[in-house]
Amino acid sequence: MSELAFTHTGEPFDVPIVQLPLDPVLASGHVIAASETPLAFVAVGVAVRTGAPKPDISSADAVKRLLLGSKAIAYPNAASGAAAGVSFNETLQKLGIADAMKPKIKIAQGGRGAMELLAKGEVDIGLVDYSQVDSLRSASGLSILSVDSPGFTFYVHQLDPAKPASRFFGSRDVRRALLMALDRQGIVDAILFKQGAVADSTVPRVSWGYSKNVRPKYAFDRAGAERMLDGAGWTKGADGVRQKNGDQFRFEILYPAGVKFLEDMAASLQDQWKRIGVQATPKPGDLATVIVPAFYNTRNFDLLLTSIGLGDEPDSQSLLFSSASAAPGGANAAPFKDSRVDDLLAQGVATFDRTKRAQIYAQVQDIIMEELPAAPLVFQNVVLGVSKRVRGVRFSSVGGSSYYQGVWVTDGK
Repeated sequence: MSELAFTHTGEPFDVPIVQLPLDPVLASGHVIAASETPLAFVAVGVAVRTGAPKPDISSADAVKRLLLGSKAIAYPNAASGAAAGVSFNETLQKLGIADAMKPKIKIAQGGRGAMELLAKGEVDIGLVDYSQVDSLRSASGLSILSVDSPGFTFYVHQLDPAKPASRFFGSRDVRRALLMALDRQGIVDAILFKQGAVADSTVPRVSWGYSKNVRPKYAFDRAGAERMLDGAGWTKGADGVRQKNGDQFRFEILYPAGVKFLEDMAASLQDQWKRIGVQATPKPGDLATVIVPAFYNTRNFDLLLTSIGLGDEPDSQSLLFSSASAAPGGANAAPFKDSRVDDLLAQGVATFDRTKRAQIYAQVQDIIMEELPAAPLVFQNVVLGVSKRVRGVRFSSVGGSSYYQGVWVTDGK
């Protein structure tokens, strides 16, 4: 969780160390405004193309001349909370050139914005929106780099007996039936534009602890899902909606607002579950004020759809499924408690032989896929668009970062 999101949740803390902008933190009501204390100053660097003269930034006047004489400048989006962007906006204001610089500023707003800059040749590297992959493949001067990401998209069932929605998801057969009813390959094809794969584990494929032989696996079987729901006592009423003892199977799908592929997935889940008589209503929520508190603290949701990045260390499963993480502040949002999982996770961190550790975490994956406190949907790729004049770009599937050491450009500019 980011420091900004943490201060918004109201969870206990002693001293938050945050970056600009400070106004949302001070306005949260969870800090003492008068206690604001500067700790450090972070320099903002200036980069120019290879071969260009070294810029003169020795004085405010020199920086002003440099900026006004530039063709275009790019910097992080201040609206998204980027400290460098906030700082640079203030610099432009102090120099008195904010209005003059507006036509020269290029800030990508999300994946689609980055794609537009790539297609125009205004930037050389950018994250690609899944829907743009096919069109960009045919664009002259561009290459597409698509690699496994260190995370996955999943949904969490509400299992807390004190929460109303647990009456639906408390049954393991119901949880299994809902996953079986989903054409997840169709989701990969239509929403991720084939940039990913069906997820069969809650350990990312890039992890050395990922088990290819995890069991059980859940193939798309709508008829089987309906039979399983019938067997669990959820039968279709006259209106086609399943009910049990007069209680209709209706719940909300909470997901982060503003994330296009999650919005599309929520709509797909709604449609596919409707076909088996289950009424699910998508409900977008602000990441900082709704999703983060619901996931880590209040657990106020019926079913929560989100994505997460975990890296290559399989002990990250303890964050999601250990009993200790079920307490407020932990990432075991269901919450799910299983002594078998706790014992295996403890063995995993106490064992040094990687082969033996992999065997331990394979057992953890089997139990999670058997019990399904959270249901993995897809392993989504990270897709980069790279100008063909740029060579040597590498992407770390483990850390989720691009590497630019050794990168070079064919035209020397």
